[in-house]
Amino acid sequence: MVVGTEPILIMDIRGLLIHSLNRGKDDEAIQPEDGSKPVNTAAYGFGQFIDTYLKSALAMVPPRRLIAVWDGGNEYRKGLWKDYKAHRKEAKPDENRERKELYGLADRLLKGLGAFQVSVKDVEADDVIAYLVKNLPCRKVVYTVDADLLVLHTGMGTDNGCIVYQRGEYREKYNNNVPLPLITLYKSIVGDSSDGYPGIKGMGEAAWTRLLEAYGEDGLLELDGCVKTANFAPINDALSDDTNADLVKLYEHRYDWALQYKLAALRPELCTGRNKNKFVKLDWVKRVPSVDRITTACADGGVTEIPDWLIPHLPTVTLVTQDNMATELRRYNHLLDTSPYVSFDFESYDTLRNPAFTEASSSNSKTFVDVLSQKITGCSFTVGENMQHTFYVSVDHKDTANCKLDVIQWALMQAEKRNLSLVAQNASFEVTLCGTNMEWVPSTAPFDTKILASYVDENLQADLKSMSKHWLNYQQTTYGEVVGDREGMHQLTGTEVLQYATDDAVCTACLFDLFVFITQLEKTFDFINTYERDVLWPLADAFYDGIRIDQGAIALMRDEDANTVREGRARIRELLEEHCREPNQAAATTLFNELWSFEYQKLIADGADAEKMRDKQVKLWERVYFGSQYRPYVETREQVEFKPTAANIVKVAKAVGLTTPKLESVAINKVNEWMSRAWDSVSDPKVKPEGDIVKRHEFMRLLGAAASQLKKKEGDEYEELSAFCVEVLKDTGKVTTAGDELNFDSPVQMQDLFYGKLALPIRVRSKVQEGSTRQKLNLPGAPATDEKAVAMALAEDVGAEDWRRELLTFYLAVKKAMTREEFYWRPYPLWVHPRDGAVHGSIMNCGTVTRRPTGSSPNLLQISKKDGGRVRTMIKPRYDDHVIVSADFSGQELRLMASEAKEPVLLDAYLNTPVKDIHSLTAANLCPILLPRLFPSAPNLRPTYEEFVAMLKYEGSDEDSLKLAKVAKTIRNVYAKQTNFLIIYGGGPSTLARNVGIPTDLAKSIIDAWFKAFPGVQAWQEATTEFAKQEGYALTAYGNRRHVTEGILSGDNQEAGRWSRQAVNYQIQGCAADILKVVLAEAHRTGLFRDTGAILIAPIYDEITSSVPKSEAADYVQRLVQLMAVTPPGHAIPMEAEVSIGPHSLGELIELGANPSSAAIMAACDGKPPHE
Repeated sequence: MVVGTEPILIMDIRGLLIHSLNRGKDDEAIQPEDGSKPVNTAAYGFGQFIDTYLKSALAMVPPRRLIAVWDGGNEYRKGLWKDYKAHRKEAKPDENRERKELYGLADRLLKGLGAFQVSVKDVEADDVIAYLVKNLPCRKVVYTVDADLLVLHTGMGTDNGCIVYQRGEYREKYNNNVPLPLITLYKSIVGDSSDGYPGIKGMGEAAWTRLLEAYGEDGLLELDGCVKTANFAPINDALSDDTNADLVKLYEHRYDWALQYKLAALRPELCTGRNKNKFVKLDWVKRVPSVDRITTACADGGVTEIPDWLIPHLPTVTLVTQDNMATELRRYNHLLDTSPYVSFDFESYDTLRNPAFTEASSSNSKTFVDVLSQKITGCSFTVGENMQHTFYVSVDHKDTANCKLDVIQWALMQAEKRNLSLVAQNASFEVTLCGTNMEWVPSTAPFDTKILASYVDENLQADLKSMSKHWLNYQQTTYGEVVGDREGMHQLTGTEVLQYATDDAVCTACLFDLFVFITQLEKTFDFINTYERDVLWPLADAFYDGIRIDQGAIALMRDEDANTVREGRARIRELLEEHCREPNQAAATTLFNELWSFEYQKLIADGADAEKMRDKQVKLWERVYFGSQYRPYVETREQVEFKPTAANIVKVAKAVGLTTPKLESVAINKVNEWMSRAWDSVSDPKVKPEGDIVKRHEFMRLLGAAASQLKKKEGDEYEELSAFCVEVLKDTGKVTTAGDELNFDSPVQMQDLFYGKLALPIRVRSKVQEGSTRQKLNLPGAPATDEKAVAMALAEDVGAEDWRRELLTFYLAVKKAMTREEFYWRPYPLWVHPRDGAVHGSIMNCGTVTRRPTGSSPNLLQISKKDGGRVRTMIKPRYDDHVIVSADFSGQELRLMASEAKEPVLLDAYLNTPVKDIHSLTAANLCPILLPRLFPSAPNLRPTYEEFVAMLKYEGSDEDSLKLAKVAKTIRNVYAKQTNFLIIYGGGPSTLARNVGIPTDLAKSIIDAWFKAFPGVQAWQEATTEFAKQEGYALTAYGNRRHVTEGILSGDNQEAGRWSRQAVNYQIQGCAADILKVVLAEAHRTGLFRDTGAILIAPIYDEITSSVPKSEAADYVQRLVQLMAVTPPGHAIPMEAEVSIGPHSLGELIELGANPSSAAIMAACDGKPPHE
């Protein structure tokens, strides 16, 4: 079964409920006090709705394919016609009360069944229904009481057909003489008394009949087209030969007629785009099916027993053990016949519990799960026509008649035999456990609700518990609440974990159904189905295979960085001691005023009294004032005094590497008993103590000799033991400090350094975090202390001879070294897995808002090319007979921008033969600004592209020409490159100034020159921003969306600008992400990795890096390059891959360029550059 193509039934729910309430006579009707007509009760209407509409609806579709559409208002038509629906008789209080109660009962019942409800603020249900009918790619049935919706009827002759039932009846015509496609035209002429618009004055039923007789259905369809588009020229032309009075009248009243048509027509477009300063969104309501909710709704609605026909749709949960396995597996297998797909979820526990992984992940806020060491304890499967039946197969729970593991594999294979899709949350986890536990994986990739969630709303968290709460209003139980202090799921019985274990599969199914609807409406589901699913395989395989690291190289680079930190700190302290001996009153005052403006408003908001404010003010001034002075840093360690307590003896024992039991006291018998057990631990072959074995023996000898003297603390043997213990514990003494610590990770200390001691002006501010006090008070970010702040200071504030330049340069070097220690040198050796000696970093698809992948534990994708690829040298080919192959999309973002912007100069550059170098093209346009500054005596300050390239390539002996060539390289490689990429990311002059190290005014001149050279880009950026402002999203060439918030419409220029840049940037970055998915999916389908034995290391930004057998390198490269030559839909410029080979590591690559020959590839595998 193809997911998302099952028929759906759409209910115009409010109209159906009112019709149910008012039809027939209620024996329990309420008699109003004014003596008017009795009012039927909500219970009566509820029963009528169930019997008249719900029963027949669920005979056609299960609840999960039923969508109840509620009215959200009628703002649009009220704006066109102030009396729209104004004349309708106002319901009396009794009627209103019963209607409201009926709506509530229906809402609860639909939620309990797991049906969908939807509305759009200020939009009528008819328009929402029209939107659903138009955009959902399946057969539709519409239940309504409103004739307006009959126009949607097309029959079921196609896979996208629609049948409309009005008041439970199928109609071929409206009012006996109105063909269904002409209902809107009919009402625009005759009017609609129920909605309060009159049509064309003097034209009623008789006029309609005459028009139908005169022109027939086809002719009236032409009239419909004219009034729909307000193009009346064809009617005017026809009147030159046709004097039909009715047609003449329509033409004479054509503008009023167009208005009446707007009132009558369904407006599905109202469900998208923008309404004033809000983006229009469908408000979906979907709940986890619940028997309790159904039972109470029915009971409150007077339905004492759940109807028999409703029972098959109700949810069930079953624990499958050996005791009931035969019966329940037969039932499961039978239910697969009507299931649209199978949702599944594993429960497992960690068999390794590796402490090194815990240490490596200690800085990560998320709990690390060692996927490769997980053992399956059970699996839940949700199946059935309504996805209402969930089975939990127990395979490893205590005190449970567990099934064998192959029962789970059998259940999954039964789904595959029926071509049913599998669905999971975080599917890579499930398929990896299939492989590690069963040595089998599904033949088709499961749908992943985590991936779908990133398309539905990439701005929300995509973990299952967060999504269940947000979308289903369902609070899931946490793992910790179930397991408690036990080691894992295996220490619980099957019955104890049943509810928790089945919950994930149920919630996953509910979310999947919802996300399929949303992505189908947004036209992104086909891309997900076609490409995203198969991306799972190469990424999961990359994780499973892992990477090999060079620990020797890591140790060497770690020592080098430790030396950089040590020497850098020392030099920084020397500079500060020389130049900052006294407080800097002026700098301290400036910084204080900046910080106090925030603290003051925060204190006001908190309701602080005057005394507290004065105290805070004084403390802040003292901090800032003394922080502007450097005080030499001194550490003093207190001398350790050994006291012969039981705790101290154990402390010394541990320090020398003894695995020790608890020592109760220093009584001689207790000490001797303790020593006996401690010696046993030393001789235990299972125990591998660390430390100096000589010291361990010496300690035990001294302790034995002094055991009788411990209580009195005297004697030669005691003194010898005491001296030994003091020496062992000397590094544990308390450390006291004085002076400035200069903690580079402390924002407070770095603010004092930058803006106090160095007296730098505040040019860069930190980003204001969502929900922070600064955001709540609408205040700018704090003075920044990151590398951007340093770069701006180097560009704007400190010249070549300024002592602060040296200090900031050292600061940057130290920070980079500290970052490498934190990200690479410390954690990577800890991540080596005992199972195979490899590092298995997780790669999460759609990890960013642009849907590029991200990595974790460790993040292989953050291994930068910076520093000449130094960090990358730690990554070796996976096996000795492998090499590393890196295929990099060449100038991908610039190619995409040129196609998106349809910029003629850029298009010509890329489509020219040979292709022009874009950075050189940009550099030629920047020469009039930069050459007068960098080389004023240059003979040609305005070179053409060809002249600039010649200048760049000069290799003669003329000294001035050589100098000019050097300057040209600087303009191309620094200024032009930085500017090109800055434009893609929507950066401005301050960012360029910071990145290149130039004044802001020069950066502005460079950017202005860039846009003058490529004017089509600015027009495209403005059009993209305007589209996002109107529609609420930006689009890639593949039709995928980046949703923006109302921030893009904000009066806050900074907020609006940020979202505008993201919209423009997404069209490039999002398309690049799409291309990566296309390439990886095709690589899997064509068997690239399987056929060549290549192992994907990671897709690092726009680079696909793999470990490849040398013997297969040429075939792998040529096939991959062909796959990467993608031309996105509607684009003019194809992508191009440039290839590099690393015979020994990822950091030592031999560049081969585009389309290298087999000979060049094989030579590079042997370490020979192309020219050799």
